[in-house]
Order: sequence, then structure tokens, then C-alpha cells
Amino acid sequence: MKDNKDKRCMAIVCHAGEFLASSCMNKAKVEFEGNWYCGIHDPVKVAKKLKARQKKWAEEARVASERWRRRTAEELFCQGIPTEYLESNKSESGGRNA
Repeated sequence: MKDNKDKRCMAIVCHAGEFLASSCMNKAKVEFEGNWYCGIHDPVKVAKKLKARQKKWAEEARVASERWRRRTAEELFCQGIPTEYLESNKSESGGRNA
């Protein structure tokens, strides 16, 4: 491992409310492809976090899509049935549709 005592992170960061980007001021901990990075901007960790975040978003999108599909199917199924009939059937079955 190379000496990183005086090295700084090579990542470029933008702080909230600032227009211009600057170099990260953290001390370097990890060398990746010849560049030094701090623990926050370590490309391996960043990629791992991004993959986990994308997996979570994909699952949330799948659930939302399934919910939308079911809701659309329920609406199509109930088309033409009077609301009074649906409400009376709901109260007779103890809150469950038969």
C-alpha cells in the first residue's frame, strides 16, 4: 500500500446552495485505479450503495405498479354495478366483499 499520509480525496463535490464545485477536503484512505479517495467517496462503496438504492427503488416501483394494476382491475370489474349495491353487499358480509 502506498503512503497516503498527506493525500486528499480526489472526488469533486458540490455543497448545498453553492454553484461551484470543489475538491473534497477529507483525508484519503483508499486508492482506486491510481486515485485516492476518502471513506465517503470510495468508488467501491459508492457503487455498492447505488446498487442497493436502485434495487430498493425497483422493488418500490414493482409494488406501485402491482397496486395500480389491481386498482384498475377492480375499477373495471365494478363498472356498471350501482354503488348502492356494492355498499349493501359490503355491510351484509361484515366488511368483506363476497
